[in-house]
Amino acid sequence: MKLKVLAIGFLFGFMNCFGQYTISNDVNDTLSIEKIGKKIELENDLAKCEKWNNQILSVIKYRKNIQNLHPKIKEFYRNSYQASIITSAYLEEQKGNVSKSINIHLNILKELEQEKKKNYKLLGFVYRAIGSSFAFQQEFEKSKYYFLKALPFAIKNNNQDNIGHLYNSLGYIFNKLNKPKLALSYYSKSTSINKQLKNFASLGTNLNNIAQIYVQNKNYQLAYSNYHEAILYSSKVEDFEQLAITYLSLFRLKEKINDKQATIEYLKKAYKFANQSKDLQTRLYTTDALYEYYKKNNQKEIALKFLEENLKIDKIINKAENKNAILKAEFKYETEKKEAQIKTLSQQKQIAKLQSERQKTGLLLLAIAILSILISGYLLFKRYKTNKQNELLRVQLLESSKTFEAEKKAAESELKALKSQMNPHFIFNALNGIQEQFMFGDKVVANEQMGNFTTLTRQILSVSGKKKIPLSLEIDILTKYLELEKMRFETDFEYSITFDENIDDEYTELPPMLIQPFVENAVKHGLLHKTGHKKLSVFFEISSNEAYLHCTIQDNGVGRLKSAEIKANNKSNHQSFSTASIGQRLDILKTDGNNDDLVVYADILNENAEVNGTRVLLKIPI
Repeated sequence: MKLKVLAIGFLFGFMNCFGQYTISNDVNDTLSIEKIGKKIELENDLAKCEKWNNQILSVIKYRKNIQNLHPKIKEFYRNSYQASIITSAYLEEQKGNVSKSINIHLNILKELEQEKKKNYKLLGFVYRAIGSSFAFQQEFEKSKYYFLKALPFAIKNNNQDNIGHLYNSLGYIFNKLNKPKLALSYYSKSTSINKQLKNFASLGTNLNNIAQIYVQNKNYQLAYSNYHEAILYSSKVEDFEQLAITYLSLFRLKEKINDKQATIEYLKKAYKFANQSKDLQTRLYTTDALYEYYKKNNQKEIALKFLEENLKIDKIINKAENKNAILKAEFKYETEKKEAQIKTLSQQKQIAKLQSERQKTGLLLLAIAILSILISGYLLFKRYKTNKQNELLRVQLLESSKTFEAEKKAAESELKALKSQMNPHFIFNALNGIQEQFMFGDKVVANEQMGNFTTLTRQILSVSGKKKIPLSLEIDILTKYLELEKMRFETDFEYSITFDENIDDEYTELPPMLIQPFVENAVKHGLLHKTGHKKLSVFFEISSNEAYLHCTIQDNGVGRLKSAEIKANNKSNHQSFSTASIGQRLDILKTDGNNDDLVVYADILNENAEVNGTRVLLKIPI
């Protein structure tokens, strides 16, 4: 993490101050700021960067408001202050506090816009930083607004590299906003600038992005040519990671048009460059693709080899992510701990001050009680005011306690949902079914289902720590799960998982493992006790106001009443908390203040008003 953010503020102010001008009384402060700034630029430790940045702010806050300073000294302090504030925003983003980072940037933006002598370079930089933060939060309309605001400043400063980056960012945003023509226009502008600058690394990325848009629009010929041009530029700078990604994209493209011979050649090249790049995530993608390819082509030994390599890489990545998360949590904890200590000391000081004032007031009352009713009334009023302040503090403490309890309940709800994700009964039944296939059934099917079970388990563990996953991944997990459940039945069980044609399953996201407990209930309590043909359907669609993703789970089982009777007769000690816990998760996700139920159950009746199944509607806030 090289904090290039600081270089902007420091270099602008520092060069203006030290051109041909000799500093007198501010030498120590300015040199100290310069020295600390250089340390921050080269440091990788977040805690040290924050400590040093606070040191700079403490010096600047005192010095920048001193009267009669030389104008160049004032300008130095002002620029250094702005750079340190921007660095604070960057550090917050690195800690995961993206919203706080945006607020800091917005505050410094107000100051920059109100200045008479505007710093256009810094203004453009802040606009671009805000746009990037909103893009990270997937607020693409806001991101577009700030990138477009940054563009004129980059053009005004004639910074071609910055203009190229902004065009590329706008191409990405318009693609996300489902405006491929605009996205192609900005990507093309970025490509033109990068060709002039001979920025081959950026050219490889530009052309890859353009090719992906052509793939989305089924213009495979143009996609193919842009991928190959991207390979040409990436090869010039030996950008092995980009080469691996491009070849993997070509593999996917050739798969679509069923060019089997070229497909495996592209995949092998993607694997070769992924290993040269040493980027674990790229290697994970290529080994996974190789595993799926050889598995599909019944080359099981080679498929197993790549599966083992994929699992090793996945394990290393998970370890690294967990370590990074722990370090961030420790850093956040230490920061909050210091803030709490400062707050406690401040409160203790206030309490001591209040106690001292009370003692003085008591002594004064004893001394002058006989002098005047007016003085006594004044002292009583002051005492009443102090009590009111203490009462206000108690109310604030009570409110803080309530907020903490609410957050605690939310965390408990999340924990319950995670605990319910891998039902021990499901694991037992799946393994038991696979064992029966090995002993009495088709061993090929058993092997396939064992691979299915392994993949499902890995997927569930992989998504359990994520807040949201694509709908396509959720459908893949449900499919693998139902394939395993299907082994419990003969041939009289069928299922379907579909979604509305207006839904883009790659970009529509939802919290992981919301649907599986309801599907499991349908199988376990509805279909398992039914004789005859058994059918289960899952359907996704967007609500009319586009505020919710609706998921309808429908079965033709025995119905809720009959299931409850069977459960009572069995006298089972098992208490399910999965669906209730997920209901709590959905309530937490609500942001529109709507009090409608987010989980709705309904019985399906036939022509004779008899129960012929159950329907569950989940309303998942988008």
